[in-house]
Amino acid sequence: MIKFVLEKHDFNVVSAKNGYEAFQAVQDSFKSGKFFDLVILDLNMPITNGHEACQQIISLYSDLKNMNLESE
Repeated sequence: MIKFVLEKHDFNVVSAKNGYEAFQAVQDSFKSGKFFDLVILDLNMPITNGHEACQQIISLYSDLKNMNLESE
């Protein structure tokens, strides 16, 4: 349902089957320089749950902020 609504409003939606795939998608976006504007996670995702995936994603942003501070 959320995917349908977002796509209807011209958002590009990337889906993942589990928390690990979600984290990998965000990590790949960092490598390509195209960042996600929004990440929606289910807390009960298999392999890596949504809470763990969220913590991993936050660490990516934290590392990015630290790199920016160091480069100034």
